[in-house]
Amino acid sequence: MRTLRTVCALAFMAVATVTIGTPNPVSAQEVAHPHLPPPGSEVVIYTHKFAPQHFDEGIRLVSEGFAEIIKEMGQDRTNFIMTHPSTFEVLNVSFFENKEEVRRWHEFEGRLGVVEKLKPLMVAPIDIQTYSLAEVHDAK
Repeated sequence: MRTLRTVCALAFMAVATVTIGTPNPVSAQEVAHPHLPPPGSEVVIYTHKFAPQHFDEGIRLVSEGFAEIIKEMGQDRTNFIMTHPSTFEVLNVSFFENKEEVRRWHEFEGRLGVVEKLKPLMVAPIDIQTYSLAEVHDAK
């Protein structure tokens, strides 16, 4: 199931993009040529599973809370945020230049503060999976 979710998440990236570091999410219609990360990028998939009554607040914190912290940290990177309302899950697929950037992000105090705000809203800890991007296809 986890592999299927990962494949679906990566396939979705060709359709819609949310660029973190901008004040508002970018719609699929607004993205003529979404940023395609180069092979070798680190890809981290964060799965957040929320209690039903906290799902909307969880979505807001994942998208807006982390966007503010990424900007504060001075990083400029692409994230894809997907929701699965029937299971109350939010998937955040985030691209980093290298493993050092992932390490810096995971240790950054601002990120840890958002994680602390998320904890009481969730029914399980954040599931974090890390991959290395092997190929990028831009079929036009």
